[in-house]
Amino acid sequence: VPGEVQITARDRFGNRVREGGVRFELALLPMDEPRAAAGRGAIQDHGDGRYTGRYTCTASGRHAVSLTIAPDDAAVHGSPFLMHVAPAPPDAKRCACIAPRLGPTRGAVMLVAGSEMLLGLRIADAFGNATPFDARLLEISIDEVGVHGGSSRRGDGRGGALAPASEYTVRAISEHY
Repeated sequence: VPGEVQITARDRFGNRVREGGVRFELALLPMDEPRAAAGRGAIQDHGDGRYTGRYTCTASGRHAVSLTIAPDDAAVHGSPFLMHVAPAPPDAKRCACIAPRLGPTRGAVMLVAGSEMLLGLRIADAFGNATPFDARLLEISIDEVGVHGGSSRRGDGRGGALAPASEYTVRAISEHY
């Protein structure tokens, strides 16, 4: 969801400026994940001393919203502002099945018949941000592979016994988004 900030220009005495022309710059600086890309916003000048800053942030977590006046990068009073961005809803295409000793799985994981394996699921939004698991939003499916008329086990992610079969596929299904 795009964010927006309203700006009213004032002179050094606090009086409202009634014409446009001030060049503001808006930047988003991630605070929790230093390797995350910093974002930039666009500023619209309404020509009457009012400005609208618009930005889109794809990384969840805490961000500093920096608002400066160009060209000398003078900070606007109160800048930077602290903002918290929550993750977007889960996106099944960005989720990953994780076998604890193997990491994220890209192909088949071999398992001896009769033994148990604990699988994890990394739930992520469309931008790759980790999201909390909510069984109402994401359904887990464990399907038998290569068995005609094989059954499909669907559940809430709490586990359960599976009938013997040669292979299973674990899928994250998101029908809500």
